Amino acid sequence: MRSNSLIKNILFPSEKYLKAKFQDHKKFSIVMSILSSFGCAGLWGWDYVIDPIGAKSTILLRIMMFVIGIVYTIILKKVEYNIWIPVAMFFTTVSWEIIFVSILNRLDTGMIYGISGFMFFILLPLLIMQGLSARVNILYILVVATIPHLLAVAGFAYGFQHKQYAVLIWLEAVMAIIVQIAVKSNYLIRYNTNLQLEFAATTDIATGLSNRWYFRAYSERKLKNAQSIPLAIILLDIDEFKSINDQYGHPTGDKVIKVVADICKNNIEDSGIVGRLGGEEFGILMPGMNSEKATAIAERIRIGVESTTVIMDKCAIKFTCSIGVAERKGNDSFEDIYERVDKALYAAKNAGRNCVYIEK
Repeated sequence: MRSNSLIKNILFPSEKYLKAKFQDHKKFSIVMSILSSFGCAGLWGWDYVIDPIGAKSTILLRIMMFVIGIVYTIILKKVEYNIWIPVAMFFTTVSWEIIFVSILNRLDTGMIYGISGFMFFILLPLLIMQGLSARVNILYILVVATIPHLLAVAGFAYGFQHKQYAVLIWLEAVMAIIVQIAVKSNYLIRYNTNLQLEFAATTDIATGLSNRWYFRAYSERKLKNAQSIPLAIILLDIDEFKSINDQYGHPTGDKVIKVVADICKNNIEDSGIVGRLGGEEFGILMPGMNSEKATAIAERIRIGVESTTVIMDKCAIKFTCSIGVAERKGNDSFEDIYERVDKALYAAKNAGRNCVYIEK
C-alpha cells in the first residue's frame, strides 16, 4: 500500500474498519479506562503530599473524576461503535483535564509541581482510545494540549507557566501524534491482510462465489439462528460439463462456470448466498423461502442458463443445467437437508437433465 493511500485510509477509514477496530480494542480500552478512573481518584495521595491542607478540598474533585471515568467505561462496555463514542470520550477526558486544573488551583504550588501531570492526558489515546480513528485521536491530542493555555488566559489556571508547559507538553504532543500514526498504520496493514486472508479462505477465486467450506459454515449458522422461518437449498449441476471441457478445452469450461455463477448471483434475493461446491456444482441457500418459492427461482436460473450462449474461438457453445430443491424440515441439520437436495439433483439428472426437481 502506497504511503499517500495509507495515510488517507488512516485519517478517513471506512465505517466497517472503524467498527472492527473498536471491537478489537474494546476489552483493552475498558480495562485501561477502569484503571485510569481509579488512578485519577488514587492520585489524591499526591495531592496530600503536595499540600495536606489544600488536599481536603480536592477529595470531591477526585471522586468526580472517578465517577466520570466509570460512566465512560459503562458506555464502552454496553454500546457498539457509533458517533456518540468519540463524543463521550471527548467529554470524559476534557472533563478530567479541567477538573485536574481545578485541583492544581487548590494546592499550594500545585501548578508548578503538577505540570507534568498534563502528560497523562496526551497519553490517553494509547490507553483508552485505540479503538477510535486516528483523526479523532489527533484532534483530541491538539485539543487537550491547548486547553490549559486557554484556561490560563481566561484566568482559571493560577500560576500557569506557558513556556515550561509548552516545552514539556507540546513536544510530547508531537511525539504522541507520530506514535498514533505509526500504531494506526500497523493496525491498518494487519486489518487489510486479515481481509485478504479471509477472502482467500472463504471465496472461490475463479467465480467470486463462496467456497464449499464457507457455504457450509454459513448454512449451518442460518439453520441454527433462523429456526422460525422457512429455508430452502438449491443444488445445481452443469449438464455434460466434462464433454464441454473435452471438446472445447478447459478455458471454455472455466468461462461456462463463470457464466453460470453470474446467472445464479443475479437471480437470488439479498438474503441468499451462492457457493461453488466443487467442479461444476453450485449450491444456493435461500433463507425465508419455502420449496415453492425456491423452485420458482431455480426455474428462472435454469431458463437463464439454457438461453445463454458462450462464444469462444468463434464457437457458439450452448449448455444446460439440472437443479434439485429441498426445504428444511423440523430440526434438519445441514447434512440432512443437503442429503435430500442431492437426491433431488440426481432425480433431475435421471429425468433427462435440464429440469428442476423438488425433493418430496
